[in-house]
Amino acid sequence: MSNEHLLILEDDQGQREIFLTASIYSIGRSSKCNIQIFSQFASRCHASLILIPANRHRSFYRIVDGDIEGNVRSQNGLFVNGNKVAVHNLRDRDRIVFGSQAHAIYYCLRKNHNINSQIAKALEEFPTATVEEYKMAIASPEESVTEKAPASD
Repeated sequence: MSNEHLLILEDDQGQREIFLTASIYSIGRSSKCNIQIFSQFASRCHASLILIPANRHRSFYRIVDGDIEGNVRSQNGLFVNGNKVAVHNLRDRDRIVFGSQAHAIYYCLRKNHNINSQIAKALEEFPTATVEEYKMAIASPEESVTEKAPASD
């Protein structure tokens, strides 16, 4: 059984569903990014996503603060589940904050398990980030790097 990857992104232009199929994505305010964030609080190149094969049937995305080479970091940092991170292996339902007005949730959907109902449920659960949540994350940033691959189900 393989999986599909969905990023539900909310920024100044509203909410978007982005199916992740490429091996690498750049995310940021720049029009040159694969996934453009419409928010003055996001950096031009805020983060990068890299597809990591866990085994022949499963994969996940790794998110990196800044560009893919790690040469340029985002101005305000990258937060996953409230923690400031430089690198993080994404797990189903991880919440990513790019700034006070831009956030996303990553979903790892199982193929052959009624994808449409999984997407509908994901959209229902999608929370709206508040400025207060972002300020709380900034007030106590914990630098962390996650090295483990997600556990397989």
